[in-house]
Amino acid sequence: MTAIDRIIEMERLLDDAEASLARLDKALDEFKITREDVDALTKYYNSDWKSDLEADDRGLLPKNLKRGVLSQDAIFDLLVHYRETCDRLIFEAEKLRAGEK
Repeated sequence: MTAIDRIIEMERLLDDAEASLARLDKALDEFKITREDVDALTKYYNSDWKSDLEADDRGLLPKNLKRGVLSQDAIFDLLVHYRETCDRLIFEAEKLRAGEK
């Protein structure tokens, strides 16, 4: 590989890494908001969710109301996905600390 080829390749890697880190920074900012949303959903699920579900079962809510949050599976699946994502972040951070690839 010539010096020119090497420089071209390293420039590409630099550009790719900078773009990737910018996307990661943005994703981490969004994840902080997601964390707050998940906390709110967890509190909702452990407090008012059941009474809202019962109100829906009794026909007290408008028919055109979006109600995916009343599905027990929807919140549970989100919480599992959230936990798996957190575990993945922790795993990757531990690898970085250990100097692994």
